[in-house]
Amino acid sequence: MISVHVFLQAVLVAAAALALWATVRFPRLGPTSLTSAIGICAAAFLVLQVCPLAVSGAVHLPYGLYVAVFGCVLPGFVFAFLGTAWLMRSLIRRLGGTGGGPGRLVPSSRAY
Repeated sequence: MISVHVFLQAVLVAAAALALWATVRFPRLGPTSLTSAIGICAAAFLVLQVCPLAVSGAVHLPYGLYVAVFGCVLPGFVFAFLGTAWLMRSLIRRLGGTGGGPGRLVPSSRAY
């Protein structure tokens, strides 16, 4: 049997992995401007502030611990990590980075 702390750390790592997967798998998904990325990130952290209220209400349901973890905690952290990844991607684009993607194909100057 694992402790609650180890389980919650595993849920946190899983949320980060899901957000990273969604960011890489769907690169066109997400905000297009820095202002909307900041708004989404702020909304995500607002969801994390409300999450303990939802967890305290969900614990009293049948199988409430599962509802609390997989219905409140995991989606809340996925949204927070996803919002943060979108904000970082918007900042990179704003500062002149590529923002990911396959880029532009440049022919090689070498003859083989």
